[in-house]
Amino acid sequence: MSRAGEQERQPEWTRIRALIGGMLIGAFSVFGCLYIGWRKSRPSKFHNRNPNLSEVTPTDATEPTTIRNAGLLARILMGIVFLGAGLPKTWDPGLFFWDVVPYTFLLGLDESSSALVERSALSLGPVECIVGVALLLNWKRSVVFPVATVLMAFFTVLVTLAWMQGYDESCGCFGTFLDRSAGEAVVEDVAMLALLVLAWVAGRRSKAHLARSGEIVAGAACLFLVLGSIQFVGARDRISDSDLKAGVSLSGMSVQGETPSITEGEVLIVVMTPTCARCRRAVPRINRIITEGDVPDVVGLTHYDQDSKELVALRETLEPAFPIGTVTKKDFMRLAWGHGVPRMALLRNGEVVQVWEAHDLTDVEDLASLIPRKL
Repeated sequence: MSRAGEQERQPEWTRIRALIGGMLIGAFSVFGCLYIGWRKSRPSKFHNRNPNLSEVTPTDATEPTTIRNAGLLARILMGIVFLGAGLPKTWDPGLFFWDVVPYTFLLGLDESSSALVERSALSLGPVECIVGVALLLNWKRSVVFPVATVLMAFFTVLVTLAWMQGYDESCGCFGTFLDRSAGEAVVEDVAMLALLVLAWVAGRRSKAHLARSGEIVAGAACLFLVLGSIQFVGARDRISDSDLKAGVSLSGMSVQGETPSITEGEVLIVVMTPTCARCRRAVPRINRIITEGDVPDVVGLTHYDQDSKELVALRETLEPAFPIGTVTKKDFMRLAWGHGVPRMALLRNGEVVQVWEAHDLTDVEDLASLIPRKL
């Protein structure tokens, strides 16, 4: 299986339009924060009626307060964003690992470098959580804001490069809570980078923070680092090998096409590609088993688009008796990594019960003996 594969590129004007849209959204976000800050900083309309209050001119009070309030709002928003991005990565590092893998291929890294980068990236979750808490508490601005800005700029550049190379799948920035394409992520990242810069610049003279904020950040750091370490230890097997193994739940995986759900009841999935010779040889044999009946629903999974010429040709020539759905290349890697195709697995409510490798599907005479009967 090709490590990166080929994907059709979007038209250049579409990418340029999305980048311009991201800049506009970033600008509107900044001006929105400025406007809210201005509204909050305006003196009350009854202010001048109180003789005990001194005159406050817009130039002396309103203008600096507007910027300060806008920076405060932007800082809180970005603190929430960093926490929202870090928590899913910390809680499920195995799933985030498979989000990182395609980016190492797109960067052209070799095997050893890819492995190092992929595992190092798993530390991002706890780091983002710590940065998020520090932003919310306004702790150590001179350290936290440069770190947060560099991280956000790096994410923006990386996703943009991937998108320009034709990779338009979810970046996994927010785990399974927010599924978005690379193009959408570019637009959002530009907007968030603008907000972060606004928060940094607008509050650069602010030293205010909650009492004992340093202790709170230190406690949060210990909590997230310990949680991340525990979750990483539990996910080591998923990181070192394919996710298609007994006991693993195939969470966060969506299938395009008219197929039965792979997360409900018993389902047999066949991981395959329409160009693989062994996969094509296995199709007639699986067809015979299905016609005999008394087997769970069978679903083929591939990364080829539903209307791709390769998949259309397979359907026309071999007439599979089972539907073939499309998963993302990232999820296809999760299923075939280190094993090749075809692979077959029995799922029960989305959890892998048993797996059969390519030689099991092509080398035995009686394939039906491997297939469990319906319960």
